[in-house]
Amino acid sequence: GLAGPASHRRCQLSSNVRPHAVPTVHMRTSLVLRAVALLGALTLSFVAGVVGGAWRGWLQPVATVTIVNQTGQQIEKLSVAHQSSSSAGTVTLAPLAPGQRSVARFHLSGEGSYTISAVLADGSALKEQEGYVEPGYSMTEILTPTGSSPSVQYGQVAR
Repeated sequence: GLAGPASHRRCQLSSNVRPHAVPTVHMRTSLVLRAVALLGALTLSFVAGVVGGAWRGWLQPVATVTIVNQTGQQIEKLSVAHQSSSSAGTVTLAPLAPGQRSVARFHLSGEGSYTISAVLADGSALKEQEGYVEPGYSMTEILTPTGSSPSVQYGQVAR
């Protein structure tokens, strides 16, 4: 019967086989360390992206001034100076051929103003043109031999 050697062997477990694969403390610790390392790397990447974006001015309010040259001659020197309550700067643009356009984009915090300065190929300077601007505004200034004719488009810039 039951007390024979065959039944006895059937109930014995081999010493190298476990009945259930239970994770050891070492396996759990290794898994936790890998998860923490991955989470740390993702967090560090996110923080680096936020800092880099803030430093470069990404997602900041932008104003756009498009300048159209209708003077009949090349504009040799062209710049747009801008100022708001907490920032100021100048965007220097490349020389602009007759009939061509150039775009100046700059960051603003709140209401501000801009001034266009232009020197023509014959050395004459156009009267400086000033304008009002807010973040999201898109302005078009048409420069003519006698000055500027502004075309204002208020509201958000098309994205």
